[in-house]
This record gives sequence, structure tokens and C-alpha cells, in this order.
Amino acid sequence: MKISLAFLFVILWGVSATAQDLPPEILADQYLLAANKAIEEGNTQSALQMFRKIEALAIEKPPEFAYFYGKLLVENSTALADLRKGHTYLKQFVLSVGRESEHYRPTLELLTAAEEKLEKAAAEEAQRQVEAQRQAARRQAEAQRQAEIKAQLPQLLAILDQQMVRIPGGTFTMGCTREESDWESVCSDDEKPAHQVRVRDFEISKYEVTQELWEAVMGTNPSRFSDCAQCPVETVSWDDIQGFLRILNAGGGPYRLPSEAEWEYAARGGQQSRGYQYAGGNSPAAVAWYNVNSGYRTHPVGQKQANELGLYDMSGNVSEWVQDCWNSSYQGAPSDGRAWEQGDCSRRVLRDGSFYVYSHYLYPADRDRHITDFRNDSFGFRLARTPS
Repeated sequence: MKISLAFLFVILWGVSATAQDLPPEILADQYLLAANKAIEEGNTQSALQMFRKIEALAIEKPPEFAYFYGKLLVENSTALADLRKGHTYLKQFVLSVGRESEHYRPTLELLTAAEEKLEKAAAEEAQRQVEAQRQAARRQAEAQRQAEIKAQLPQLLAILDQQMVRIPGGTFTMGCTREESDWESVCSDDEKPAHQVRVRDFEISKYEVTQELWEAVMGTNPSRFSDCAQCPVETVSWDDIQGFLRILNAGGGPYRLPSEAEWEYAARGGQQSRGYQYAGGNSPAAVAWYNVNSGYRTHPVGQKQANELGLYDMSGNVSEWVQDCWNSSYQGAPSDGRAWEQGDCSRRVLRDGSFYVYSHYLYPADRDRHITDFRNDSFGFRLARTPS
């Protein structure tokens, strides 16, 4: 037999209307029966809904309501507010019934359990409040620190401008040659063939970009070794650096990553090169933080010996991202010093060994690469710009 929707609506409306027509005292009894049945079936949520309906009725509640509702709350909740409510209802019940009630003794036992749970919940809540206050204080202190860092940005940018070193252009041999190394097997295929490159005038920063500058620009410090504002920023990907440059240059600034050729030319000392094995000398300990002396962490920029152009940490401390796409050899590389924007551009080039590596990875021709969104605590960068 088919039942029309209109007919079904009439039936449901009639049931609802009948329920609403019942006196609230009878409704309370009906909800209480439904709650107890739900408890027997293990349906705590349904029981809670019934008890809340009874709570909402503007009548004197049945005595059993306080017992069963209080019992449910005490046995099934750890929330401080629910435990307090359950404890209150159980107290009301035990005061309203005589000792002859079958629920008298169980209520006393429940009250003892409620008081124990209340004490524990109150202690946990107090601890949460203390921790919340600590977190609020930390957030406030961090917000104040960030505001102070942001306020320093104009001064930091002025210092950065002063620290850009003008590199006169020239021609040099790019890539690894056997003569520059004491290790016969150092030269990798990706560092060959050694080739002549003509570099135009450019500027490059004296130091690697510090955590202080990154945080002033970006508002956060991603570095693993974040306890050192003057250490190079690290744990930054090539993609992260593009975001940094967009913000840094929002006012029309000219900063960029150096090309691979510019970087190597500068590391070798440009026109003032003395043919050192490393950037600035033949002793790795004098010019670089590397695995022997770094303690396997970064160090403040500019503490080691500078190279011929007054550039620091171009060997060691952090490996530095450059602009170029990755190519597994220099075959077909630009000869004019510009960035090589062809090849595997999902990977970009890194130059200069870091604080992790052995000394034979510190020489100026050493190359590495990684995908553009990869971060590592030994990856950082320095800035370049084209003279106006």
C-alpha cells in the first residue's frame, strides 16, 4: 500500500502534537524512561539528550532524574564542568531521599568517586590554565620581538646595501682543473669541462644572508640553529628564497641570486685571484667552517678569513643556492656569466661546501643540486645585484 507524503506528514504532526499536549511532568517521566533505556543499551549520547530535555522543563524534576543523570555524568565524563554538575545532582538526590532508598548507598559511593575525579580534573584544569598563560606570555613576547625586528628592517637594508661588494668583470676558467686540487679524484664530471667565461661587472654580498635579515623581511625564522641571529639563515629552499626576494624587492629593489658563474668567479677572487685552493686561502681551517671545526652547526658570518675580494664564508658554513637550473656538465653552458636557465629547472644549483663536509668539497668549483622545494639545515644563500 502506498502512503502519500501529505498523509505521512499528518501522522507525524499528530504524534508530535500529542507529545506536546502532554503535561511537562508526564513528559519528564517519558524522557526519564527513554534515558534509562538508552543507558541499558549503552547509548550514552541518546541518554544525555533525554536528560537535557528534562533539564529544560520548568518543573520540579523527578527524584530519580538527579540520581541517574548525576551517575551518567560522573561515570562517563572527565570534563570539569560535567563532573561538577554530576556531583551537584548526586548531592541533591542523597539529601532528598532517605537511607531506605535502594540508591542511597550507591549514591554515596558515586559521590566519593566524583570528588576524586573532580580533584584530578581541577588540577589538570589549573595546569592547563597555567600553560595557557605561559603560551599567551610567549606569544606576546614573540609579537613584541617581531615588532622590534620589523622596526630594524630599514637599518638592516641600509647595512645590506653597504655590504654589497662591487666585482669588476673579467674572464676566468670555470670548472674543476686537476692542477687546483691535491686530490686526483676530486673533479667530478658535472664540474667539467673547464671553460672560459666572461663575466660582466656585478655586486655580491660580503656575507651570507643572516637569520636576522631573513626574519626582518619574512617575519619568521626557519633555521634549525635559530639561536644565532648573525648566523646564516638555513633550512630554506630555492622556492623560499624566491618569496624572500619578492618581498625584499617589493619597493623596486634590485636584489637577486647570483648566477653560478658569478658565484664561482667571486669565490676565486675575480681579477685579484691568487689561485688559492679554497676561497681565500690554502688552509681550510683559516677560511671555512667545515666538519673538522664546525661542531656540525653554522657559525656567525664573517668570522673566518675573507678572500681576495673581501668576501666571507664562500667556503664552508652553508651551501649557497644560485639561480641556475641543473645541468650534469658544462657542455653548452653560457660563456657570458649569465644564469643557465635551461636544463633540469626542477632542480637548482648549490655552490660551496657546508659545515657538514670534508675539506675536499670546499674548493670553488664544487657543485651540488637539489629540487627547488627541498630544505636542509646546511642550505643558505647570499645576494647579488646588477650595478645600475
